[in-house]
Amino acid sequence: MFSKIKDLDRYKQDQKRFRLAIDSTEGGIQEQGKKLLANLNSAVESFDNVMEQFISDPSGSRMDHATAQKHIAESKNALENWVLRHAPNIHVETAK
Repeated sequence: MFSKIKDLDRYKQDQKRFRLAIDSTEGGIQEQGKKLLANLNSAVESFDNVMEQFISDPSGSRMDHATAQKHIAESKNALENWVLRHAPNIHVETAK
């Protein structure tokens, strides 16, 4: 059975942490954080769709798994770096 990233507990915890970090800022910095979170969510949605399509039709054409996975990693890394710069007091434990 295929588990979508967006359904995983770790992803949900990260989402809470990222939202707390974004909410702790304001103005242009907050908008930048919102954009980075939207990019991450879009990357996760794309990856989940690629995997779902692959399972249902392995011969179909679409974005490859490695490209989708790389997009998630880059998006999450950008958001993690943003949190470290603009909301360094927001940790995983804070969001639980």
